[in-house]
Amino acid sequence: MKSYIVWGMVLLWGWSMASKGYGQCELVIPERSPRCTLIQNVGLSTITIDYSRPSMRSRVIFGKVVPYDQMWAIGANEATTIEFSDDVLVSGELLKAGKYALYAIPREDVWDIIFYSDWDQFGLPEPYRMDKEALRVEVEPEELAMTFETLLINLDYLRDSAATLQILWDDVLVEIPLIFDTKAKVVEGIQRIMSGPSRSDYYLAAKYYYENRVDDRQALDWVNKANQLGERYWQYYLKALILKRMGERNEALAAAQRAKELALQAGNMRYVHLSERVIEALGDVPDEEPTPSEDQSPQPKKMQRKEIDEPPRSSRIEKSTPRRVQKRVEFRTPR
Repeated sequence: MKSYIVWGMVLLWGWSMASKGYGQCELVIPERSPRCTLIQNVGLSTITIDYSRPSMRSRVIFGKVVPYDQMWAIGANEATTIEFSDDVLVSGELLKAGKYALYAIPREDVWDIIFYSDWDQFGLPEPYRMDKEALRVEVEPEELAMTFETLLINLDYLRDSAATLQILWDDVLVEIPLIFDTKAKVVEGIQRIMSGPSRSDYYLAAKYYYENRVDDRQALDWVNKANQLGERYWQYYLKALILKRMGERNEALAAAQRAKELALQAGNMRYVHLSERVIEALGDVPDEEPTPSEDQSPQPKKMQRKEIDEPPRSSRIEKSTPRRVQKRVEFRTPR
């Protein structure tokens, strides 16, 4: 009887482990053409290449394993992909930033290198669509005095704005020059920094200073500069909260009324209600009629940085947390 109970417990334990996935294993064996990923920075741009690396294994590659005048999915298994973070000149031809499958048509004297926009392929695409060819360039292969046992796709001759894409296998080398407009990116970055903070920079800085009680007066200065660069209802709402906490009742009321007016124009009822709550808390009639400051600053040119054109969803600035009062504790040395 005891033996039946023991066996029953063993079977129950085994079923429990199997239901949780224990004991279930997937057989893993080495790949004949292991996958490889190359990530290379070129100046301010990035190139990412993902491909499989087949080996010669005592075979004649070009003209045999890889026939001439036929399209070849460079590598093995999934299509070889190459991704550019920025627009690039490939052998002098413009290729837009993006991810592409990399194919070739080898010949003895010239190769076609093809960048195929529908990159998610296993081997060659079926059917092959000419409208998916983003770019096709011709390059001349070079015969080497040495052989490469395993296919290698490499980036060499690295410069601030240039690199050379290399395909090496057997005794063949193919090189494709790549050129990026790094200078334009650097100039754009310099102009963006030297032009000073954007409207959204000022707003986010003011919001942080207000929410974390760093410096309300500095937060007020920054939110005023944000409104000078472009009035937004959420900016005036933040201004009203800052002024309310500073005890500037009339100015806070004027800011809240302006926030409500802009929110109504934009159709954002959430900020209409939030502004009304501030107005109600302050009293809807000021002690004396405030004189709203007129924005004397000219509208800036198109900002280079990404602007915040929608109100933030965070509600952290809607309520103020009362300052915690700490009791003074005196430590006396015993006599």
